[in-house]
Amino acid sequence: MQALNADSLRYSCLELRFCIEFLVIGRLQAYLDEVGDEALKKWTPKDIMTEILAVDPHGDKSIAVSLGIRSPSGAPMAVLTPLGDDRRFDMRWANKSYNTLVNFLHAPTLEQLEMGKGPDAKVVQKRIATIVDELEAVLASPIYNVSFGNFFQLKCECCGTDIKRRADSIPASGVICPNRNCRAVYDVKKVESGFSHVIKTVEWNCKCGHTTYVPHNRIGLNSLFDCQGCGTNFQIILTARAVNGPSEASPPEVFLSQDG
Repeated sequence: MQALNADSLRYSCLELRFCIEFLVIGRLQAYLDEVGDEALKKWTPKDIMTEILAVDPHGDKSIAVSLGIRSPSGAPMAVLTPLGDDRRFDMRWANKSYNTLVNFLHAPTLEQLEMGKGPDAKVVQKRIATIVDELEAVLASPIYNVSFGNFFQLKCECCGTDIKRRADSIPASGVICPNRNCRAVYDVKKVESGFSHVIKTVEWNCKCGHTTYVPHNRIGLNSLFDCQGCGTNFQIILTARAVNGPSEASPPEVFLSQDG
């Protein structure tokens, strides 16, 4: 590579940052049915790759794709035709390379100015060349955005949004509705017939004797819900609970009744 002057090096760093950002954003497009709406706001490679890996643990690994015709008997395919690789850079490389480029775009610190420790142009260019080689390999891939997996789908009971996740990446904490205005949480389990799911709720026992199950996503300060037995409206409020004092003192309720 021909030696570049300082201005050309800075411009190269800026363009390479854009390239990494666009490639990662393009990768996210393969997962739009699986990630939440909040993922669309992310723009740094690390944040976007974190969203991808949360739904696909292998989302930053290259994939070799081959094609074969299965026999009617179901016997293993003897001949596979390679179609090419979906070449990807991993999260560690993306984050490290991105930060390296950012460092070259910053103004030097006072210490660097006093000690004459500004970035060495030869070192900068060498690192840039390494990053360019990896990006060219990714861009030269004949296949892009391959997405295979064993999926389960459900329709959110609260907002009707379609929820899609991979069977091998079901979080123990539950599957969250991707709709930013809903965020209902579901417990999903593998069963013999496929998958079962149930929305996570909080149990509330009304004074009328009826038990109401309030979805987790509706639990929050000042949130309202109705008793399904008597129709009384309740609101969640912030309260102080006594930890010592007269034993006859009754603690305040967490839920405040609202006459409807």
